[in-house]
Amino acid sequence: MNLQDRIQNCVACPLSKMMNTTPIPPEWRGQPEVMFIVDNTITEEHDIEQRPIAGSKRTRFIQIIESYLDDWYVTALIKCKPVNLTYPIGDIRFCKSTWIDHEIETVKPKIIVGCGTKVSKFVNCNHTTLSVTKIVESKRNEVVFEKILEEIKCQLTTINSQ
Repeated sequence: MNLQDRIQNCVACPLSKMMNTTPIPPEWRGQPEVMFIVDNTITEEHDIEQRPIAGSKRTRFIQIIESYLDDWYVTALIKCKPVNLTYPIGDIRFCKSTWIDHEIETVKPKIIVGCGTKVSKFVNCNHTTLSVTKIVESKRNEVVFEKILEEIKCQLTTINSQ
């Protein structure tokens, strides 16, 4: 069973017994050197699309990333949606230790970008930025994010030339 199937069939934590959605697997292209961990509330739209970012936000976010990076990996900090819409800290820690740590170990990204305030509290990120929703809600925020992507592209060039 591959990583996507394993995440979609997760029953490891209490959320699996009271969730409204199927656990959301990661999405990637190519051989990613950069991992984006997104802090967003999983909704029915994510469940239908089975993607960590859904709808027009996903489309714009991926367009921005792909203007700087050929390969990328995007995953949600929390893979499920609880019935009451709140994520207790214990659930975040459990999902992080069960999946995020495993994804990092499996993908072996050279750079990790935390998108959203909760990510940097739980994951050691090379860069932190606004949430995906905030990034794509204004041109100003997109420009700030693009500067981070430019820096990441330069860092990758340096890392890969060593």
